[in-house]
Amino acid sequence: MEEKANQITPRARGGRRSAAARTDFLATNRFLDYNDQERIYGNYVRNLLLELLSGERDSLPLLTKYHRDPNRLGAPRAPSKIDSKALRVAKVDEILSAALRFLHDGSEGGPIAQTEDVVRNVVEQLQDFTTRFPHIVVQRTDTFDPQKGEALQTTWCARRLQNHRTHLRINRALDIVNIGLEFVRLGR
Repeated sequence: MEEKANQITPRARGGRRSAAARTDFLATNRFLDYNDQERIYGNYVRNLLLELLSGERDSLPLLTKYHRDPNRLGAPRAPSKIDSKALRVAKVDEILSAALRFLHDGSEGGPIAQTEDVVRNVVEQLQDFTTRFPHIVVQRTDTFDPQKGEALQTTWCARRLQNHRTHLRINRALDIVNIGLEFVRLGR
């Protein structure tokens, strides 16, 4: 019988990545060449994610890419103890992209809602993406120059859908179940 370890198999919500495409959390990680300030910033972003997951925060704007200026990013403001001039754009992009990949469950986004901002002379397209956590979505906002159809910027913001004070116990139970299902799935 032919082995199909790298074949992609569908799942109920979105597509399942092949074993080769996933990062194997049991394998040795590659060394990330971060400077001291980037290490502190990476830990700061990790703590922001944990606050979102634990219900301490309802919204987390993670990343904005400015398409006309690839050397510029919008990112969570670094605490005053971090020298933001020491943060390299490529490394901050790497940290924030990893945070987004951690949240996203791999499925396609929902319908695109488009609005026109006549004051700023732009068109915005909003699209929600599901995450591994049923009470959190990632909202992607693409901003365009309507005359040229040119993408100006893209922003990703993680948002809690429910009032965390009311639903915190249910959300935590769902998170635990989802994590358990991931372990079962990885064990196959």
